[in-house]
Amino acid sequence: MPKKFTEDYKREMVKLVTDLGKKPSEVAKEIGVSATSVRRWVNQYNHHGNDAFPGKGNLRPEDAKQKALEKKERIKAGGRDPKKGYGHLQQRREIKYSFIKDHSSVFPVKKMCQTLEVSRSAYYDWLKSPMSHRKKIDQDLY
Repeated sequence: MPKKFTEDYKREMVKLVTDLGKKPSEVAKEIGVSATSVRRWVNQYNHHGNDAFPGKGNLRPEDAKQKALEKKERIKAGGRDPKKGYGHLQQRREIKYSFIKDHSSVFPVKKMCQTLEVSRSAYYDWLKSPMSHRKKIDQDLY
């Protein structure tokens, strides 16, 4: 499992390189990470200053502002938030499986299963399963 370091700790390691003149490889060996990681921390700090290490899942303030502006522009242009526009893909599994079956001659089954978030093995099990009694009655009605 990779080690997790706080932003303060990373800043201290960067200062060892930038202020005290230690080599990134020396610092890396002392703390048990790769020299590449230390060099990346130094580059991030040099480029972004105190905002260099926002934490996992967080955006730097300038990136958050940019993302908010892009979202406003997209909404003005009539665009939708993509997370809210995929409702048609969140249908019952059977509908998804039917779609895959109907389009398997056009698109690869593997890709459609990934896109519709169903497992390929479950799709193939569905294909092999016999038609239920209720399904037969429904089919006779139409």
